[in-house]
Amino acid sequence: MKKYLVSLVILSLVFGFASISFAQSYNEAPMLAELVEQGKLPPVEERLPSEPFVVGPGVLVSEEECDFEVGQYGGTFRVPYRSVNFDPTVYPMNRTPFIRAQGISIEGMKGYILESFEADEENKVFTLKLREGLKWSDGYPVTTEDIRFTYEDVLLNEELSPIFPTLFRAQNDPEGMPMKVEIIDQYTFRIMFDKPYGQFLSHLTITGWASYQDLLKPAHYLKQFHIDYTPLEEMRPALDKENLGDAWWDLFHLKDFTFWELSQKESAGFPTLTPWIMKPSEEVGVYVLERNPYFFVVDAEGNQLPYVDRIIGTHALTAETRTMACITGQANIGDDTNLANLPLYKENEAKGGY
Repeated sequence: MKKYLVSLVILSLVFGFASISFAQSYNEAPMLAELVEQGKLPPVEERLPSEPFVVGPGVLVSEEECDFEVGQYGGTFRVPYRSVNFDPTVYPMNRTPFIRAQGISIEGMKGYILESFEADEENKVFTLKLREGLKWSDGYPVTTEDIRFTYEDVLLNEELSPIFPTLFRAQNDPEGMPMKVEIIDQYTFRIMFDKPYGQFLSHLTITGWASYQDLLKPAHYLKQFHIDYTPLEEMRPALDKENLGDAWWDLFHLKDFTFWELSQKESAGFPTLTPWIMKPSEEVGVYVLERNPYFFVVDAEGNQLPYVDRIIGTHALTAETRTMACITGQANIGDDTNLANLPLYKENEAKGGY
């Protein structure tokens, strides 16, 4: 029996997989095509980078572990969650690192957000290039200005980052020298360490469910909460609303959402690079994520991913409630299933559609 990790199963369910041949034209979900016709969105060709990431056999999962086919657009992925906040079940689906590999390994590493990457012979200097034409979920271009801002104005700012992250210190050593960043052009930048750091690319790929936010933040959005770009008087309404006094750095952190915080309702409107983005929802205990119209990934037939229109998380406090959601077809994933309930699941599989 082939073994599948839960995260890989989730990815295959939601993204689907396809042939690796590159498509010359692009297709989009019907819900986005309607917005294009209404003049509310640019055409899909203008929303994708010049070279999108193409999903195919052996890209996200080894060919031996998964059969590939092109998916169909539409539908809602329903997730009953048990904790106080939205369950992290959606994290593997929304994980967006700089580099992707097969499963949770570093086999077959390919640039994801990055178009290309290379290291020098000593593994001290890493040259990285963003995908040209990549866009944030609000349509704003992603460039090395976002890298520069994150490095110079966030990581090197003692009020925002009193402790420089270990990940960006030589050899991942808490006592190691911090990296230096050189901006080469609009899309290319260089990261330099004073000692060899052979694991650095793997850290950008998978370590700690790696995502991009520690090194790439939406500068155009966050500058309005940074003292070097926005006077305190202009931030005053937002500061007073949160009772923060003059602590602009606390306001910045409230407005800057990391990978693990994108499942919070407050993240609605925050620019991301994830497949789905949080939408405002007033309903208590219900979280709605909808497809990112600027997501940079396609299948080999040119279909912009993801296939699924939205993810809805609904609070289901008890195990019995979550079980009922599964057997009645109101859940697409059950992370709290009990083997003792197997006869119950089998009895209802036709009705539940699983």
